[in-house]
Amino acid sequence: MGGSRGDGRKLRRIIATLVALAGLADAAACRAHPVRWLVLFFLRRGERVALDHVAWELGVKPAVLAAELAPAAGPGDAGPMDAVLMAWRLRWLAMVLGAVLERSGGRDRVPGRTACGPGAGALTRAPVLPPRAPDTS
Repeated sequence: MGGSRGDGRKLRRIIATLVALAGLADAAACRAHPVRWLVLFFLRRGERVALDHVAWELGVKPAVLAAELAPAAGPGDAGPMDAVLMAWRLRWLAMVLGAVLERSGGRDRVPGRTACGPGAGALTRAPVLPPRAPDTS
C-alpha cells in the first residue's frame, strides 16, 4: 500500500475536489444535451487523472481500478445516465481516497478530530448505483 505517499491535507483537498466534480456531474444530468456533453467531456479527463492518482496512492496499476469501475461505465452517449454514473464513479474514487487517508491516520491530524474530519461521514459508506429509470416508451 502506498497510502503514506501523500500527506493528509493534500488527500483531503483531492477528496473535496472529487466530491465537487461529482456535484457538477449530477447537475449536468438535468441539462440539455450539448451542455451535458461539454461538461462530461471535461469531467472524463479529470476522472482519468483522478483514477491515475488514486491508483498511485494505492500502489496498484490504473487498469485494476478501471476494471473495478467497468460495471458503472455507462452507455457513453452523454445522456443523463452517463452523467449520474460519472458522479457515482467520482464519489467512489473520493471514498477510496478517504479510506487511504483513514488508514494512514491522517498525518496532519488535529487532536480530538478523526482523520477525515467530522463532516466526512458521507465518505464512509460506499456509493450505491442509482436505480434505472422506468422505460415509458
